[in-house]
Amino acid sequence: MYSGANDDPATQKVTVTITAPQMSNFVVSEYVTRSRNVASTQTDWVSGVDASPTTPVTAFGKTYYAPATNIVNGTAGQITLTGGAPYAATGSLDSLILDTQTSNGAGLNALQWQGTLPTLGSVTYELNNYAYNPQTGLIGFNCELIPPGDCAGASGQWAVTVDDTTGIYSGWAWSDTVGWISFNCAGDSGCNPATEDYKVSEPVGSGVKNVTGWAWSDNIGWVAMACDSVGISQCGVNWDNGAGGDGTPSNDSVWVDAGGSYRGWAWSDTVGWISFDCMGLASPYDCLSNSNYRVVRSAAGGSTRVRIWIASSNNVAGPWDFLGAGTCLSGGTAYEPQPGVPVQVGCFTQHWNKRYFRYRVELCSSPDCSSAGTLTPTVQDVTVNWSR
Repeated sequence: MYSGANDDPATQKVTVTITAPQMSNFVVSEYVTRSRNVASTQTDWVSGVDASPTTPVTAFGKTYYAPATNIVNGTAGQITLTGGAPYAATGSLDSLILDTQTSNGAGLNALQWQGTLPTLGSVTYELNNYAYNPQTGLIGFNCELIPPGDCAGASGQWAVTVDDTTGIYSGWAWSDTVGWISFNCAGDSGCNPATEDYKVSEPVGSGVKNVTGWAWSDNIGWVAMACDSVGISQCGVNWDNGAGGDGTPSNDSVWVDAGGSYRGWAWSDTVGWISFDCMGLASPYDCLSNSNYRVVRSAAGGSTRVRIWIASSNNVAGPWDFLGAGTCLSGGTAYEPQPGVPVQVGCFTQHWNKRYFRYRVELCSSPDCSSAGTLTPTVQDVTVNWSR
């Protein structure tokens, strides 16, 4: 049976039914799939700006599309930020227009980058993007997304954060329907630590992590991150909605994969399942048509950051809307995988069956991408995998 949550846009089933009087229906089915995968990689940028940036190429080569901002490209096989303790707060460049030579358009599958993300001691990561529940709607984890870039007003620069030295979460998420959701009693003026010292936390270290504990909303009450939290009656088969797991022991809760993306579901007795990943196996909700939602955070070692967006078009003149992992709108949350860890390219409605594509890569010397830091990330290559 078809499941929208597990839809593979690279494989589609075509069914033809022939009907006629005095006979049973004649049904023929066939699968159509994209099976010719291509990896387009840029490993050097030493040639600088291309003289004819509107001309598409079939391989990225050693040039880029437009003058880069605060990028050093003089060393073969890498780009870094300008300066040196302090470095520029941020720098970026756009790739050339890559022609897939696929007349009916290609399918973008995944992207990754290779290089280094230096770190300076303790790091506080900001969560980004959205979770989803039919009653709460999208739940935002960073004011920069609601609307994009709007952190003004009395609430200020709000976000949910996690300290990598303690694994303890802090801050607030927001739903237009149910309002604020607090992730730590310490930041909630209405919480009494002596009687209700709630918080969300995770193990310290790298790799896959289970998220545990409780968040609180004045409107929907307690939100449990794991079924083994004290008092939860939904453990066992009910926790994964009776649909089974994906083979990962931590599937029956909220968990973080090695690339910094959140998976699984939280539970509220008031609104039910809260999905942290629209493409998660056995997800009770389909992806929203205009929002490939998934809660994400900057990769491990994130006192410096590398962010990537993808743009696609059937016209070499664009428009070139660089989309990230979140809202599928220009300027949305970027992809931030760890070096060498591929991530799925989302926003299928916008990206699939487009002949041309480009990437935008941004380097940051500090976690907020606005302060000048003393270290720079190094990008050695950027790869986009796509199918004919």
